[in-house]
Amino acid sequence: MGVHPHDAVTVVPRTLEGLRLLASNSRVVAWGEIGLDYHYNFSPRDSQLDVFRKQLEIAGELNLPVIIHDREAHREVLSVLKDFLGLTGVVIHCFSGDLQIAEECVNRGYYLGIGGTLTFPKNKDLKSVVQRVPLEHIVLETDCPYLAPQPWRGKRNEPAFLTAVLEEIAHLKGLSQDKVAQATTANAEKLFGL
Repeated sequence: MGVHPHDAVTVVPRTLEGLRLLASNSRVVAWGEIGLDYHYNFSPRDSQLDVFRKQLEIAGELNLPVIIHDREAHREVLSVLKDFLGLTGVVIHCFSGDLQIAEECVNRGYYLGIGGTLTFPKNKDLKSVVQRVPLEHIVLETDCPYLAPQPWRGKRNEPAFLTAVLEEIAHLKGLSQDKVAQATTANAEKLFGL
């Protein structure tokens, strides 16, 4: 749960207080998807930054990991996160950065959320990142209903399609699908306290 950067301009103090109250439920395992989106800029950048920081503060107070939306704002996102080093866990959702950004994330102990875009034939940069990043820093994600893997590209994404992402990671890393499944499941369990 959280306020997506597209909606940052709509946030008033009671919005965040209401979310804080809802997040106290033990079934809530993370705060997000929050962050910065400098591609669409549906909310002004100053509003996005302000709401992002406020939500990181609350997540830290509640000891919840965060799911980070980062679209064309890699450096800015990492700069803000530098002020919140005590967070329980961080996932860079739908990772789209380069190897340098990935290495900085790994060095900070973050997880890279890898989904359907990994299976796109022309996404060589992400394939290269996944080959080099330790499996201990990867979690699988769907971004449902968006970004379905290649066999279903353009259709509604479904959790069942994660098998295509898992297969691609296994192929890129030269590992068995079972090994990738076990590792990414363990990562998710650790991250979300499951």
